[in-house]
Amino acid sequence: MDKTIHYDALWQDHAPSIAWGNIALFLGIIVGYGVAIGGALLGHLPYWLACLMCAYLAFASFSVAHEACHGSIIQMGAGPQWIADGIGWISTLPFLLLPYRLLQRMHERHHAYTNDPARDPDYFPSGQRWYQILLRIYLVPFKYHWMALSPLRHNPHYRQTYVSSALYMLFTNTTVVLLLASGYGREVLFFAIIPAFISMFALVFFYDFLPHHPHKSLDRHHNSRVILGTVTKWLTLAQSYHLVHHLYPRVPWYRYEDLYHRIVLDLDAKQSPIESLYGASRPRLLQSEFAHTLNDQQNSIHASLTVTAVHRLCPDAVEVVLALPNNERLNYSAGQYVLVSKWLNQQQVSRAYSLCNAPHAGELRIAVREVSDGTLSRYINQTLKAGDELIVQGPYGEFQYPPLQAEPLQTESASPASDLVLFAAGSGITPMMAICEAALQQPNAPKIKLIYCNRTPERAMLLTRLQQLQKLYPQQLTLQLLFSQGSAQNRVQNSTSSKADADSQRLTPEMIADVVKQQNFDSEYYICGPSDFNDMTQTALQQSGIQPQRIHSELFCSRITPAKGATHSVHIFLNDGAQHTLKVAANQTILEVANDQGIELPQGCGSGSCGSCKMKIQQGDTQELPVGIAGLSQREQAAGYTLACQCRPDSELLLQEANS
Repeated sequence: MDKTIHYDALWQDHAPSIAWGNIALFLGIIVGYGVAIGGALLGHLPYWLACLMCAYLAFASFSVAHEACHGSIIQMGAGPQWIADGIGWISTLPFLLLPYRLLQRMHERHHAYTNDPARDPDYFPSGQRWYQILLRIYLVPFKYHWMALSPLRHNPHYRQTYVSSALYMLFTNTTVVLLLASGYGREVLFFAIIPAFISMFALVFFYDFLPHHPHKSLDRHHNSRVILGTVTKWLTLAQSYHLVHHLYPRVPWYRYEDLYHRIVLDLDAKQSPIESLYGASRPRLLQSEFAHTLNDQQNSIHASLTVTAVHRLCPDAVEVVLALPNNERLNYSAGQYVLVSKWLNQQQVSRAYSLCNAPHAGELRIAVREVSDGTLSRYINQTLKAGDELIVQGPYGEFQYPPLQAEPLQTESASPASDLVLFAAGSGITPMMAICEAALQQPNAPKIKLIYCNRTPERAMLLTRLQQLQKLYPQQLTLQLLFSQGSAQNRVQNSTSSKADADSQRLTPEMIADVVKQQNFDSEYYICGPSDFNDMTQTALQQSGIQPQRIHSELFCSRITPAKGATHSVHIFLNDGAQHTLKVAANQTILEVANDQGIELPQGCGSGSCGSCKMKIQQGDTQELPVGIAGLSQREQAAGYTLACQCRPDSELLLQEANS
């Protein structure tokens, strides 16, 4: 692979300002309907053949509507959008129940949250049994309507579809009723009902089920597949290159294959699933070894994982065991964390949880303490059970063992690793558990002193596992437990420190100084707990002469980028009449500031891929968008459009929501 090529920017050459191929297909469909229906009515075609022709024309018609949903027919600034919208509305008429604007909003959501069980509307057809899949295929339009009217009713982006959807349903259903009342029941059945039934199966199968199976990965290079084959390409109108479409949704369908050949080296480097019907040059359909959730090149995961067990650790904490697909192994460093997400109370809730086991084939483990205002921690402690799914992304974090500047031991002849001193408080024990396991499994295991602080013994998480580990490695692991509440004899257990420890209610700088005196000069120190605990411990270690590079403290990222640089006013005008003014720093995006302040802007993926947050810059300057943003073409950028999720201001801004 040529690393000098910006593969994510190559799609720009394949996204014409006006996709004449789509317009030609639209006109061809209209002619095709005229031939099929007219030929049958005039007796030149049997009704069954006209029915099959209408079924394929309906499938092709959806392809045109699909292109309109992505702005792939006429780019913004290249011509009037009402023409593209009109083509989209006409192209959804064969489905009777699928209004164009509702389809557009739901399809944007599908691209933003592909394979997310709770948020992707097109995840719905997936299932374990064939009859579940078949039933759900035909319930997809009803699923769309239900989502817009129920869980998403508070989102103005979906409320705006209500009037147009009602008018569409009124028009299609009234037309059908009038035709039936006029004696055209047979024609309605053969030219509309049966074709809609057949084409619904085909489009859900070729757009949703087959490309995304097994519906686990959320990583953009693994959440869909390429299926090679000329027949498959034309039969599905290039949806066999569905991964190309998901990566670059602004490219029209008839250019997927050309773009695929230009980026195939990059896809192979990223281990994207590329298959063929016959398995000649590529794995057979659904048998690619890369059709999984782990990205071996980056040792990362972004997937929906199944919970295999939930263990109660103490009254307010549980350990969750998550299954990795095909008994695979995620090669993270002990001490790192993953981002865990779940759709709860009509919002996506995400929290960072440290992995509490050393890398092990087949599973990940996290320990979660319930907090009073913690929506996700409360759900995990009170509701989560085996068989449920959680979205897991990571691993992340520089709090690692071995330290980033050190190299892991490789052979039995290697010299012993530096001794470890671990300070943990409360749920800060979770990364320390993984560090202990990883360190003790080395051929030349270091000596470890773990000081674990809690208010009471009942609140100590993972205590049983720690004590079992101590029994297995009595010469390497010293476990000291401090409890700040209760009797003096309960406050310190298994202590090997001075008598002063037994009279202390909590860890003190003096105790830390005593610990340091007993250690080798090259010992490594790890700290994880509440911020005041971390600060006190780190200060005490430095005052005891420990060099900063030997002190490792766990810190999690804030939900918004800390403001740096000049701050500018950003005035936003939405199509529903709402107006908002934000203060956005030069290093922040408009969308992240809006979300932090609870302001609802049109949005989807948040990464620049789906284009849902498109805005027109009416006044002001912005920083140049990153190369390769898939949701906005260079022509649209030149015409003054931007994406709220990528836009960083360089001056006071006036933005208008783009008309989609």
